[in-house]
Amino acid sequence: MGKPVSRENSFLKIYPLTTLRQNISRVLHTPEFEHVNSKFEEMKGLLDNLGDSLYDTWKEQVPKDIAANIKKPLLVRKEDRLIDTNFDSTVGNPTFCSIRESVINANDF
Repeated sequence: MGKPVSRENSFLKIYPLTTLRQNISRVLHTPEFEHVNSKFEEMKGLLDNLGDSLYDTWKEQVPKDIAANIKKPLLVRKEDRLIDTNFDSTVGNPTFCSIRESVINANDF
């Protein structure tokens, strides 16, 4: 049989945020917290820079993609003679493209 659960331990499992709030001042003033917080801020900055870089790259590429794709027809006839849309998945909304692919795959049955 396992150990009996004390009332204090069960309280910690049920209300961890309450316990944390009660002890937060002791936690915030430790060297460990300062280290974790500085690493968090460093990672946040790196992710912000990465996001900005990805956005800038995308923003520069969009006009080129539009110029190349605007001349393409919206509808095409596939080899099996069915009509299909001619959307470029790299330019379009990824959610729309996955929904579209799901609908196409569901119609294959």
